[in-house]
Amino acid sequence: MANLLQTGSTWLNQQREAHMSTTVTYCRGLATATMTATQAATATNVVDDSGVEVRGQVDDWIISVAEMILHDSPAYPQEGDEIRETNGNLEFVFAVTKGPDGKEWRYTDAYRQTMRIHTKRTAIN
Repeated sequence: MANLLQTGSTWLNQQREAHMSTTVTYCRGLATATMTATQAATATNVVDDSGVEVRGQVDDWIISVAEMILHDSPAYPQEGDEIRETNGNLEFVFAVTKGPDGKEWRYTDAYRQTMRIHTKRTAIN
């Protein structure tokens, strides 16, 4: 018998890709891959040395694990990788960085079909 929750998770991922995503280029050095990604955000709260809470956000990208292929092999995000999004005649560059949890990425579902990659925008070209 098929796992109903896994089937539903797969369907939701397909809907996200079809209706909530854009095409981006994932870059690591000279290796690049074109993939479908959904932009999201993670709120961050940091207390500085004087006890003041500073709020911000990390730009996140949700990507199917199956699309994370670099050099013909499955890959996982690393700090310093880039995600490039073209919108009209502008290119937005996002560098993979550690999120509030101290990691560059995490799975977004129990079946490890999608990952959430933490980034910060570094350039608009």
